[in-house]
Amino acid sequence: MRNLIMKTIFFLTLLFTSTSKVHPFKVADLVDIERIGPPVVNSDGRLAAFTLYNYDQKLNKHSKCLSLLDLTNDVQTRLTKKDFSHTDDNPVWLSKDILAFLSTRSGTSQIWTLNITDSSLLQLTDYPLPLQFLKSHPDSKSLAFVAEIYPESGDINESAMLKKIEEGQFSSGRVYDNLFVRHWDVWVHPVRRNQLFVLKFKFINGRVEVKSTVNVLKGTVLETPVGTMGDESHFEFSPDGSEIAFTSRVPEKEAAWNTNLNIYITSTSGKNKPYSISGKNKGSDSNPTYSPDGRFLSWLQMETPGYESDLNRVVLFDRKSEKIKILTKHFDRSVDSVIWSKDSKKLYAKAQDLGHLKIFSVDVASASIKQVVKDGHNTALSIIEGAKDQKEHLLFLRATSSTPADIYSVQPSDSAFIRQRTAVNERKLVNKLMSEPIEFWFKGYNNEPVMGWLYMPSSFSNQERYPLAFLMHGGPEDSWNNDFSYRWNPQIFAGSGFAVVAINFHGSTGYGGNFTRSILGNWGGAPYESLMKGLKYVLKKYSFIDKKRVCALGASYGGYMANWVNGNTNAFSCIVNHDGIFDTRAAYYSTEELWFPESEFKGPAYTKGSLYEKWNPSLRVNKWTTPTLVIHSELDFRLPITEGLSTFTALQRQGIPSKLLYFPDENHWILKPANTIKWYTEVLSFISMWTEPRSRNPEVIKYKKYRKNLLKVQEALLDKEIVEKIVDENDGKKFPDIELNVVERNFEVFSDL
Repeated sequence: MRNLIMKTIFFLTLLFTSTSKVHPFKVADLVDIERIGPPVVNSDGRLAAFTLYNYDQKLNKHSKCLSLLDLTNDVQTRLTKKDFSHTDDNPVWLSKDILAFLSTRSGTSQIWTLNITDSSLLQLTDYPLPLQFLKSHPDSKSLAFVAEIYPESGDINESAMLKKIEEGQFSSGRVYDNLFVRHWDVWVHPVRRNQLFVLKFKFINGRVEVKSTVNVLKGTVLETPVGTMGDESHFEFSPDGSEIAFTSRVPEKEAAWNTNLNIYITSTSGKNKPYSISGKNKGSDSNPTYSPDGRFLSWLQMETPGYESDLNRVVLFDRKSEKIKILTKHFDRSVDSVIWSKDSKKLYAKAQDLGHLKIFSVDVASASIKQVVKDGHNTALSIIEGAKDQKEHLLFLRATSSTPADIYSVQPSDSAFIRQRTAVNERKLVNKLMSEPIEFWFKGYNNEPVMGWLYMPSSFSNQERYPLAFLMHGGPEDSWNNDFSYRWNPQIFAGSGFAVVAINFHGSTGYGGNFTRSILGNWGGAPYESLMKGLKYVLKKYSFIDKKRVCALGASYGGYMANWVNGNTNAFSCIVNHDGIFDTRAAYYSTEELWFPESEFKGPAYTKGSLYEKWNPSLRVNKWTTPTLVIHSELDFRLPITEGLSTFTALQRQGIPSKLLYFPDENHWILKPANTIKWYTEVLSFISMWTEPRSRNPEVIKYKKYRKNLLKVQEALLDKEIVEKIVDENDGKKFPDIELNVVERNFEVFSDL
């Protein structure tokens, strides 16, 4: 209680001393946020270590350092200094008061140790290659880590020599005989793979020293983690430390169109060859986790081969009988991750549900599922083990649409009380105006219920009418959730005077498997219908939104939809297309993960060409009229730069007002803070220009007049002579190539624009 009172007094003090500086949340505020990493609890449950990420806008540099939370009193202590010359990351406990972590302070990422009792730092490893993804098993004095090596060698030092020899060749050519060639934002090396090492350590006078290190995948071509998105959740020590379970792709030449991942087991001594325990399933098996009593190994399983958005089920493998049981067979949600209760009787799972990432408990004996945390975005679960007379607590990261992530805890049997343990951005946010999202539902495709979020302008006045930023998410099997995002944050648009609508259209996750699957083979159908019905719903219900000032914005699939709406409706004053598809058939042959288009369009482009063409935005280019900002990045190998260049070319050639924002150093996402600032600045400038109520911009005035006349042609099916007259009156040289075939009944006209 005293802690709560002190926090309240502190908050009110900040509030009253900062009221003169209150302002809407802006992009400069966004990049100034300190980002907190997953908390890692020590063996006695009294301390949690975590990382803090900071960005300095003046220096354009970032740091990542370690912090400590005392769980007995919520006091936070900085363990390593904020230093822009190196990063400290991925803390794990070796004992109750000694941490190991990855740091670049010696040049490359190596393992360091920190004794929190005297703050002594020691470098534990000094390999010639960088190390990644650290996990510990204190009881067996073991550390697991990953290094990219040559499997034929299996040795880090020898692999470093082979790499140096290869890089010293005069020719830079590489020969590939199978896919992947590129993945996400990197060129995949034809030979090198991520392999798993186990390091045995010992304590000598409070110091940690290496006893031995072994590659537990030596002699195989197995790799873990899998892909560019894999992390330490892909491997796990057994309770006694004698074996390690890991996720690996099945060795074959079908990696680019096959999602088949298996769970493998091997000894931590490296003396046994890894073997698969999930080979019967041809879908994806990932994230192995042992029960504390050692009886079970659980993992997440997708049953449908090639379908990356299948429901993730929780699987139990009885290590004695070797029987497999699907524990969440009747749970119509996709589980993101699980952890075990200390008594091995329950699993705690997080899963998207109705716009939130919730926490559930799953009873092992009965398979019954109960909701523990019902709202917000809850991640990075761990267990705080209580004393003998106390119940265990969950420790986790929690964020909402208006609050960045902080550490929280909850006792699962009393989920009504969620306790906040950190407030790392309290001072930075106290004088920032945020918009609380309003949940709404409407009838979408097939008259099925669809959910959306509405954000009011943060400086809202009921005397004003506001432009609308209509956000369309990517994935497409993803959702707009009650989460704090550093990309596509609705608060930035709300803070710039826009109402914001974000709809979880058909194909979104968190609404059941059938709802998610409804997009398959139906890319421009069900999702588009739900989006347009949602737009009409909010324009009718919320009179403060100016229906003549609406901008559509989307990334990835949302960028595809940006091109699709441009060819199917005149509802929008402007469009922002970030990394979107221009040509569905061409994108099939240039993307890297072929399983994605093959599941979305029910086969390869060379056998299902008609379906790719049915939903191909490039075939409706002659219907485009909406001013568009195109954004694309050089390192986007998911949807290569040619998709963005093609979109921009189609716009420019037809005289449609358009801009291209190009990033040579970003991938499918904008991740660098300086580029984030540039992104929001250009986007807000563009949509503000085209949604200004009484624009004095000559380009805007002229094009709006031209577009209005063109849309009259599309709506009224005027004859060729009148079309030619309109072209002549509006300077056919500036806006050329108006063709009669744009005048079709299947173009959705908003006649009041």
